[in-house]
Amino acid sequence: MLSLRDITKRYPNGTQVLQGLNLTLEKGSILGLVGESGCGKSTLARIICMLEDFQGGDICLDGVSYRKLKVQERRLVRRRVQMVFQDASGSLDPRQRVFHMLQEPLRNYESLSRSALQKRVEGLLKAVGLDTAKAENYPHELSGGQRQRVLIARALATEPEYLICDEPVSSLDQENQERILALLVPLLKAKRLSCLFITHDISLAARVSGGILVMRAGKIEEERSACAAGSYGEAGISC
Repeated sequence: MLSLRDITKRYPNGTQVLQGLNLTLEKGSILGLVGESGCGKSTLARIICMLEDFQGGDICLDGVSYRKLKVQERRLVRRRVQMVFQDASGSLDPRQRVFHMLQEPLRNYESLSRSALQKRVEGLLKAVGLDTAKAENYPHELSGGQRQRVLIARALATEPEYLICDEPVSSLDQENQERILALLVPLLKAKRLSCLFITHDISLAARVSGGILVMRAGKIEEERSACAAGSYGEAGISC
């Protein structure tokens, strides 16, 4: 279980981004987090993934406090909690081929031979519905939907238990949104991943998640029940 209690975040210029925020993500669940632009959703995602710090409150992963983690323990938490970013164009290195982007997290946590790396990268590409030949492509040679699939594959590379999806389809057109979600939701369920699905679209959150939190001005203001629709049950659709 991932538990956030009274999280506060203030930038050096005095801007208060998060104000006593509370959130619990149960194992194996998909939780929707909905809020308008600027309410602090992305900052919260980055804090959970240890990409930003926070001033007040605490985060506990399976009962272990983030504040008490040593350097090596923080590294292991980063392996368990991964993030799918909103903007694939800004999150993928334009100078690297897909193969190198997917092998990097594997090299960070495992000692693998070249052939083993090749096999793992191919498996990741297949898992997100991409032809293995795409491993040799640069990001600009891929469509928007394909780049988003690479982001998902990279997040899955470390075999995480928790996936933080920060507006994972907002940069795509409607057709590609449907295709990515038809891939992502069954993947989450098949791998029994816990997911915080962040979006500005409450109707989308209702289709994807089992529960919804509504965020306003850095706080959770409302909790709603939801039932994930069956419209994302078909995986393997190509972009």
